[in-house]
Amino acid sequence: MMQGLVGRVEPNWIIGWVYDEAVKTPFEIDIHYNGKLLGRGLANFYRQDLVKVTRHVNGKCGFQINIPNWGNNLDQLKVTANGIDLEFSPVAMRKASIVKRALTIQNTKSHFFIHIPKTAGTAFRVLLEKQFSQNEIFPNKKDIQSNDEQYPTLSEVLKYKTIERDVKLLMGHYPLAMYRVFDEKPTMSILLRNPVQRVISNIFHMKNNDPNFKDLSPAQIYGKGGWHFINLQTRYLIDNGLNMHMRYLDAKPLGSPAMSQAKKHLNLCEFVGLSEELDKSVRLANKLFDWTLEEPKMVNVAQSKKEVSPQLLNRIRKDNQIDIKLYQAAKLRFDSLCESNGID
Repeated sequence: MMQGLVGRVEPNWIIGWVYDEAVKTPFEIDIHYNGKLLGRGLANFYRQDLVKVTRHVNGKCGFQINIPNWGNNLDQLKVTANGIDLEFSPVAMRKASIVKRALTIQNTKSHFFIHIPKTAGTAFRVLLEKQFSQNEIFPNKKDIQSNDEQYPTLSEVLKYKTIERDVKLLMGHYPLAMYRVFDEKPTMSILLRNPVQRVISNIFHMKNNDPNFKDLSPAQIYGKGGWHFINLQTRYLIDNGLNMHMRYLDAKPLGSPAMSQAKKHLNLCEFVGLSEELDKSVRLANKLFDWTLEEPKMVNVAQSKKEVSPQLLNRIRKDNQIDIKLYQAAKLRFDSLCESNGID
């Protein structure tokens, strides 16, 4: 017999659980609002509370599905498990009635900078920190310092609606799909880099900054780096929503559909810049957003000579063919934006 419940309803999330002892595979969850499909996922999220309360065999029967802002009429919201309607808990119904007062970011003039590692993003971040006040930025310098000089993780950022400040700039190593935490789509910016050079830079950054890689050769680091080194720029762009099945940071190989999805999502970014043309990119950003960013200064740059063997170079090229095609598309987009905005 199927048991389940929608436990929480938030502006961009539906959370609950469902299971049937006779069904061995996770239930498929569909979320509709006013007859339109908003989101889909699987009920395979671990819920420790259900192991204790319901004696579920392993607790992997929860769901936590990201959706666009669903509106304010609970009667039009429908959640099904394998086509069967799920009931809403009294708590979910009560909170849903006031959910409009708990939106993540209410400022419609917000901006999201997608910082892909080793694409001159740190230099760009430094400029943005002068464009916005620290109180308007998340994570700001204080947030990063209190997190051991690291960006907060993806899961930590998803909790930032509790931060009592008017966030106008979100930036960090977060995928494009993160824009869904905003009440309304923000303007977005992204920098991309020649994929081969990005990987080489990443290898030496890890060698110089991580004690675990200090005594390894570039080829050994590449072999251990996993998703850091293979089509990472594409991975930042391919997900539609924030859920438990994201391909962002997934070690599985990407297929050809990932290329089309990444190019499609690249067009959601009002600004697409290139790390190889950072000065020109900054001037373009100033024109597009009416900013006053200063001339960039490169930071977080590996000091050692970055040379790899011809064999490793060929391997990097072969493994990053999807990123190479994405970078070519980004160059075309960058050139088009520069031409249409009079940036030479």
